[in-house]
Amino acid sequence: MKLGFLTLNTSSFRGGSEKLWRGLAKKAAEKNHDVVVSVFHSEFIETVNIFKNCNVKVHSRPSFTGNSIQGKIMGRIQEKLIGWRYNTFFRGPEPDAYVISCGGLAELGVRRNQIQIQNLLKPYVIIIQNNTENWVFEKHNMNTVSGILQRATQVFFVSHRIQEQAERQLGMTFKNASLVANPIVKAEATILPPSDVVNAAFIGTADLRVKGLGLLIQAMSHKVWQDRELLINIYGEGVHEEEIKILIDKFGVEDKFKIHGWVDDIEQIWNHNSTLISTSFNEGLPLVIQEAMMRGRVVVATDVGGPAEIITDGENGYIAEAASLSYVLNALERWWKDRENWEAVGENAASRIREFHDIIPKGEAVLEALIAQND
Repeated sequence: MKLGFLTLNTSSFRGGSEKLWRGLAKKAAEKNHDVVVSVFHSEFIETVNIFKNCNVKVHSRPSFTGNSIQGKIMGRIQEKLIGWRYNTFFRGPEPDAYVISCGGLAELGVRRNQIQIQNLLKPYVIIIQNNTENWVFEKHNMNTVSGILQRATQVFFVSHRIQEQAERQLGMTFKNASLVANPIVKAEATILPPSDVVNAAFIGTADLRVKGLGLLIQAMSHKVWQDRELLINIYGEGVHEEEIKILIDKFGVEDKFKIHGWVDDIEQIWNHNSTLISTSFNEGLPLVIQEAMMRGRVVVATDVGGPAEIITDGENGYIAEAASLSYVLNALERWWKDRENWEAVGENAASRIREFHDIIPKGEAVLEALIAQND
């Protein structure tokens, strides 16, 4: 069976949302399926390297988008001139079925993506990794995106919350939806690392629009935190690396933050940090939160996407009720004053995430849905 895997994600190729479809493509190749993948030009070289030891063929296509106003204008001009060449995801014979991975639901609102999906003649499943409360589809897009999702053999969401958001945004109830787990590497829970200074990790793409690091920087400027022995270690890379440094400087909190950039050794991070702090504006169900819980680390997270589906406030983590300064400050204060219970909170987190992964359908369910459709 020939299977096509494609990603609509335009953010970092290192993101956790990319791990599921890549893992499924490798498994499909191991099972002797003919596997082809389609990515944007910007991810082509990295994707070829990822699949270099697999029997997987990689195609690429232009995104016709840009980060700047000038880039968006040039992209629109290019799309008008040569867009007709890219109305399909793959060159050559069409696959028998497709796995379409969306970094966020909003990617289905992009006209080029819509055209390419509407041109598919074979069955497809869709994976939705992220969504945001304040996203709105215009009338035409509501109908088009609803049609694309209804045509899917199955739509997989990584949390109940983002499915609920999608139903509200599109005015529809899914009859073909299911939860799916992103792949997580099992790890032993370990004791929290001792230190005179509390070390907390902030891990994620350096994107102030999504990950909300500006909230945390502003929170640390409040006088209650000035004399507390806390260091927040920032791990990751992205479009706002320089802006993050500027904010740290302007808020005068250089003593509260240390920037490490991208770090491959996740064990090194958790051997050094007792807590993960996530102040995102939108999420699906972040792998980094699950990985922290797996290791018995304490998590403080905003109630966006799925974290509140696995974290019970005060029991196995701490939840800020919204991604706003007052709620983040409140959650951080509860976390800090509960230091004597952190070990127990981390142990509860490790138990909870293991229970969760015993129940939620694994990624193989995506392949099973396609293969069953094709039988």
